[in-house]
Amino acid sequence: MKINPFHSSGMNPYQNQTEKQRQVERTSVTRRDEVQISTQAKELQKTNNFQNERADKIERLKNQVQNGTYKVDAHKVASSLVDYYKKFSKGE
Repeated sequence: MKINPFHSSGMNPYQNQTEKQRQVERTSVTRRDEVQISTQAKELQKTNNFQNERADKIERLKNQVQNGTYKVDAHKVASSLVDYYKKFSKGE
């Protein structure tokens, strides 16, 4: 008795799966991860002028305190405190 295959394309279905796996392996070996940094991020990575200016200001203030030449403007401090508490009381 002879049995004819029903809807057989003459291909092994498992062979298709193994071929797909081989293709994935090939592409994963040749494909590499890439990182792209935006121009904004590059600008942020550069030395920040604000940090340099702040470091200079701190150094000047340290020297003034050590030399005894540091002067506090009491009116300016009081004004800042009043402004702060006005904002605080408004819930900002």
